[in-house]
Amino acid sequence: MGRSRRRGALLLAGLIALPLGAQEAPRLAFKGLLLGASQAEAVERLPFLQCRTVGAGATVVADVICNSTDGGLVQHQFTFGGVPPSYVSLSFVRDQMVSATILFYPRDFDRLQVAMTEAYGKPAKAVTETVKTRAGLALESNVLEWTAGGDTLMLRRYGSDIRTGAVMLSGKAFEQEDERRRRERASSGAKDL
Repeated sequence: MGRSRRRGALLLAGLIALPLGAQEAPRLAFKGLLLGASQAEAVERLPFLQCRTVGAGATVVADVICNSTDGGLVQHQFTFGGVPPSYVSLSFVRDQMVSATILFYPRDFDRLQVAMTEAYGKPAKAVTETVKTRAGLALESNVLEWTAGGDTLMLRRYGSDIRTGAVMLSGKAFEQEDERRRRERASSGAKDL
């Protein structure tokens, strides 16, 4: 076979193989809701959510927050990764979902880790942090992080306290809005001097 034919054959083989090897990583999502989903989409998919407008001056990054209701998760037999969460909250800015938070019992961390690794592959980051209880007891908390397209999905054995673990989904829109609101608060504080 001539040199140009070999090059042509190699080029053709490379082009055919490209789509197979260049598979896109799965998007990070919460129950099929991608960041950027509308409030209406979220409530349609998750009917146990109750939404409220966030007041001016609030420190949360949201115009609207949609939370699970007492008993709503149980009534709808809702699970995440095979685990029944204790609480779900979605944050919206200009009618786009910018974050999702799911609280669960720390005993369910391993089940969630297996489910999330199966869905999204090996975490991009895995660290162990030491958390302290109010009584001063030190506990090791695993923190796993998956990333895709600027979005981050984080799994923490312990969230804000030792009774709850957390899954948090956020992305660039959340970070940008958080930074914008921080600058706005700093600017308004400077005007109040």
